[in-house]
Amino acid sequence: MTDSPELWLPLLRRLARAATGDADCADDAVRRCVERLLARPEGPATREEAFGELARVLAEVKAQQSGSALLQLPLPQRLAYLLTRLERLAPEAAARALDLSPRRLSMLVTSARATLGEPDPARVLIIEDEPATALDLEEIVERGGHAVVGIASTHAEALDLARSETPALILADIRLADDSSGVEAVNDINAARAVPAVYVTAFPDQAMAEAGPGSLVVAKPFSRQDLAGVIDEALALGPRAG
Repeated sequence: MTDSPELWLPLLRRLARAATGDADCADDAVRRCVERLLARPEGPATREEAFGELARVLAEVKAQQSGSALLQLPLPQRLAYLLTRLERLAPEAAARALDLSPRRLSMLVTSARATLGEPDPARVLIIEDEPATALDLEEIVERGGHAVVGIASTHAEALDLARSETPALILADIRLADDSSGVEAVNDINAARAVPAVYVTAFPDQAMAEAGPGSLVVAKPFSRQDLAGVIDEALALGPRAG
């Protein structure tokens, strides 16, 4: 299946940010990737081809190799791991995207997993005032092998749970039951201890504006696969700098 490059933007941006750990570097790589995809004489690209073009662009840019264990992996290992883990590509599709043999891809993924180790289950705090959505989020978190340490519907509840349960990740809406801001709740939690966050909201543009560039935002309604991928990304990257 082929599509306009613009339709691949959210996937390309997610992969680039996970692979570089730098929002500005990632966005520049995605821009260059889309320009190349638009200039393709073959016409619209498949998802594999779009990922492949992004991989070639990332090989040309200087991205940080410090911080999380993921970012310290050599780029080929990093991309092999992210395409199969974050983007949920089948090994054959990931191998085609990276122009590798299936055996070579398997070696890279195995090496990456050995270096990163099996991640410990993460303790996740959910800040969400819609009960049905909170239950959906809880199910996705637990299916991913993690544990929900609490569900808060207000700013005060979120701070109390963060202090008592020390979460490793926060999933937060931006509009809460007491008319407070989920972004402010996350900021107050991070003032005491840095915790990565994913904003899950019907107002993604507002969330990005309030939380700042490089924030991880998932728009409602969300797919389980997309949210699971962003949870993996947030845990791999860790807390945002600054």
